[in-house]
Amino acid sequence: HYLGLYVQDTWKATPHFTVSAGLRWEPYFGGSMSTGFVQHFDSALFAQNVHSTVFPNAPAGVIYPGDSGFDTNNRPAHVKVNDFAPRLGVVWDPKGNGRTTIRASWGIFYELPHTLFAYGFSQAPPWGSTTTLNNVKFDDPWANYPGGDPFPLKLDKNFKFPQPGNYTTYPLDVKTTYLEQWNFTIEKQIGTNWLAKASYLGNNTIHLWADRPINAAVFIPGTCGTAACSTTGNTNQRRVLYLQNADQGKYYGVIHQLDDGSTASYNALLLTLQHRVSSHFSVLGNYTWSHCIAGAFTSELDGVQYTNPVNRAFDRGNCVQIDRRQIFNFTAVEDAPKFSNRLTQMVAGDWKFSQIMRVQSGGFFTPLSGLDQALNGIGAQRPNLIGDPYPANQTYTQWINPSSFGQPALGTFGNLGPGSLRGPGSLQFDLSLARLFPIGEKQRVELRAEAFNILNHYRPNTPQATFSTLSTFGQITTPQVGLASDPRIMQFALKYSF
Repeated sequence: HYLGLYVQDTWKATPHFTVSAGLRWEPYFGGSMSTGFVQHFDSALFAQNVHSTVFPNAPAGVIYPGDSGFDTNNRPAHVKVNDFAPRLGVVWDPKGNGRTTIRASWGIFYELPHTLFAYGFSQAPPWGSTTTLNNVKFDDPWANYPGGDPFPLKLDKNFKFPQPGNYTTYPLDVKTTYLEQWNFTIEKQIGTNWLAKASYLGNNTIHLWADRPINAAVFIPGTCGTAACSTTGNTNQRRVLYLQNADQGKYYGVIHQLDDGSTASYNALLLTLQHRVSSHFSVLGNYTWSHCIAGAFTSELDGVQYTNPVNRAFDRGNCVQIDRRQIFNFTAVEDAPKFSNRLTQMVAGDWKFSQIMRVQSGGFFTPLSGLDQALNGIGAQRPNLIGDPYPANQTYTQWINPSSFGQPALGTFGNLGPGSLRGPGSLQFDLSLARLFPIGEKQRVELRAEAFNILNHYRPNTPQATFSTLSTFGQITTPQVGLASDPRIMQFALKYSF
């Protein structure tokens, strides 16, 4: 459920200066699980060996709706009512002739997570249990399963919890994500039809939701008997809770805990030049010079986790893919004039020619080690950088130099930050040619021809970036996803309006 209330006012302080101010109230309710399939993990309760009364067989530390201390009305966290978002904007016309305008604004904007973010709750015990059988007999599939057919599952006090199970949890007093956004713009009219604009745009995201793995495996150096103390085979026995209390810790695998402490920022210079529709043409061009920085965040609390569980700053760096330092956009539309000669008008009149061009620098990407060198049970670890990552003669088949990377020592993390390498830029140029044929006063036929990526410019994706696969590491093998097309594409249309 969502509720928002706001007040705002505009005050013309002087004929040349206007102030707009507002305040918005947006309480955070969070999603309510109608089935009650939600739980909360408390490390203090685990240390005290406190068990749920709703599911007594659950391991210590996890509680459910109906247990003391979990009074959220089937929500992962408490309702938060003190979320207020002020906004302020000013406009100044220094000369009072409307040809030069200075604008500035600042505001706070709250964000609500989509429902998929809480998907991890549906996979947690007891309701998220799964059973996998191999080589079953279709006439009696449960013949070799201990206890026979387990269905229907009985979610009662006698439910037996798996070893280990994966859990999801929110802080009970979770902080709501919000964005501080500001801009400062100077606009200047040049002549009759031209407008030039320079803007500084910025924002700062606070309490960005991320996934902190609070039960990651701990690296234990040395040997235990005749074998290494830390291997990928004993990950669960080296997890934090298992080392603290093996009798109860054996029930816990990965615990996805929402961390509301991640942040992000964006700062940009935007230069714009525009020619409004006159003299049969219009033009709009802009250039952006920007930088985006972000800590780790996730689209659902069951995916990307902090690489280093005790250091969220370790995963802070350039925004992957969306940090495009330089972007140039150009659009133009030209209309054929009206000719007094009827024959000339029939041949050359009513044509419209349009162009769209976009040039942008490459997005940043994160190289991956491909191995659990830290031996903490967390993926997406990064390698070491030991030389210049870019070869002298950079090509699509060798965008980065494999010999400049190396695997970290066991129990350590690589020295490369996230989003530390830049991929190739791209060029997109589209054209459109259209002609209108009026038929009487109320009917017309439109003929249109369009070409996307008319230059047939290759727009590559980022290179293969998993270091453990050396055969393809650093190679660009796939086209870029998300653009209109990779090759040249042409289409034609005929429309009759009546």
